[in-house]
Amino acid sequence: MRRPVKNRNIAKPDLEFESDKLGKFINYVMESGKKNTARDIVYDTLKYIKEKTEKDGMEIFELAIKNTSHA
Repeated sequence: MRRPVKNRNIAKPDLEFESDKLGKFINYVMESGKKNTARDIVYDTLKYIKEKTEKDGMEIFELAIKNTSHA
């Protein structure tokens, strides 16, 4: 029987919205360890979405994640 895994790298929530999913998405966008650049890109995109659609950017993000997931 295998031993249980003790150390898992769990993505921390993002700083602005405290969302675990957004924190994981920022890590996915990040290249070469440039996390602040990735945060700027994601946050600017959410603000742009809010300006264009008059809806909350996080609401649109959650809907997009739901639409692309299998569950």
